[in-house]
Amino acid sequence: MHFKSHHRLLFFVLLLSVLSIIPAAAQSGDCLPTQFSADDYYPMAIVTPGDSNNVRAEPSPSGELLGQIAAGAGMLIEEDDPVCANGYLWRRVTTPYISGWTVEANADGYFIVPYVSSDPVVLVEPATDSDTLVETHGVTFTIPATLPFIQVTSEVVPFSLYRQTEYPSALEFILYRSADEPQPIVARIDVYNLGASRDYSPNADWLETTLIDQPPVAEAIREYGGFPPSPHTFRGAPAYVPFGSGNGLRFVTAFTQDDVIFTPDGPFNVVYEGVTSDSAYRVRIRFPVQIPASALPADPIRGKEDAYAIYLRMLEGNLSALPTSAFTPDLALYDALFSSITITNPDALAAALP
Repeated sequence: MHFKSHHRLLFFVLLLSVLSIIPAAAQSGDCLPTQFSADDYYPMAIVTPGDSNNVRAEPSPSGELLGQIAAGAGMLIEEDDPVCANGYLWRRVTTPYISGWTVEANADGYFIVPYVSSDPVVLVEPATDSDTLVETHGVTFTIPATLPFIQVTSEVVPFSLYRQTEYPSALEFILYRSADEPQPIVARIDVYNLGASRDYSPNADWLETTLIDQPPVAEAIREYGGFPPSPHTFRGAPAYVPFGSGNGLRFVTAFTQDDVIFTPDGPFNVVYEGVTSDSAYRVRIRFPVQIPASALPADPIRGKEDAYAIYLRMLEGNLSALPTSAFTPDLALYDALFSSITITNPDALAAALP
């Protein structure tokens, strides 16, 4: 009896000794180390090829299933510490569609990995004495021969939910002219994945409704209170311009403070916005443009009530009355480029966007 008790006591001592050297994480299930540093500011990740990643309300396989993130799709890693439980390493993530906990890894491997952005790709150089066709990732457009540029680049821009302006993922094109020119960019074209992420797309619902109903565009913009929404945004020469996969909206705009008087060489842009007919994608383009000096009204009388608002309204009216040829470049060239944009392969475009 004494001998058995002694051995039983020795067994428990040895068991406690073994347990004491096993790390706590191993007792609840080993996890691979996280790939994201706590010093990173909302790093982006994508789901590895294969199955979708579940997103749950809690870091647990039994947590409420909120949705899924498809293979190749992106997410932002939140600041919450990673949680290792039952062999799974959990991270709190956010996408334009969903927010919750998803598995980064188990003991065998990783299910999400850091997103690595690619460098811009040079697509085309201008064709000789003819229009130039640009085609990639399911998007095509044609650059008029008389619109000068030296090259076109494309780049996938991942979504951002933490900037002052939030947008979903986009395929961005930039048309460049010679670096010796005062304005080296001819155009910046962004094709956004609208879809269910419209909550993160400024004025998307308003834009879609406006393009479907097509009320008088100047009045629609004025009633909305700015386009893009800003208390210091000037709007002028608005017009509807159809484009290949939906309707478009064009207007001249420049950002300024309330007491700034415009000059012909000011930072004007022609801004185009559109939504595809299936409401899946949003197109936004900005072209630099020079306006004629004759369009500028006399300086507002300082101290007079509503003087600056009257000044802006007069400028808007002057610009709207001008033909496209009064601008430099001729706005007809921009209209032609915009109206040529077509999403020829939605699947290819969706696959390119994280």
